Amino acid sequence: MQISKVIKKYGFNQAQIAEKIGMQHSSLRYLLANKGGKEAPLTLNSMRKIANAVGCSVGEFFDDERTMPQEFNGTQPVLDIRAAMKAKGVKNKDLAERLGITEQNVCIMLAKDSMTLARLYRVAEALEVPITALFAYAQE
Repeated sequence: MQISKVIKKYGFNQAQIAEKIGMQHSSLRYLLANKGGKEAPLTLNSMRKIANAVGCSVGEFFDDERTMPQEFNGTQPVLDIRAAMKAKGVKNKDLAERLGITEQNVCIMLAKDSMTLARLYRVAEALEVPITALFAYAQE
């Protein structure tokens, strides 16, 4: 993750972005922190807010950024884990086993539009795909 680098690249600092998204600077610092190798509870919704404030795509925050198709220019990604599962031939039961959770929890997880980055990375690892493969760009 390179959110702080992208914020700087676009000429902002964390305090400015925090103000733009209506958040305390200390709260944003916490979301972007990686203390002791432990991921903070940053969600896709939070990343969207930050990306919109910066004027970039959420994809820029990831080291393995996928090139966004021209027709989706300016839109933010939505989670599309099912497409990645389908491409890999993985069923809900298989993913549940790989993640060490119940099949019911997989169904609940797939119904959510936002989850923590730590969970997204675990799903990507379980599917053996880059994290950006879990996203799709949809016109709003």
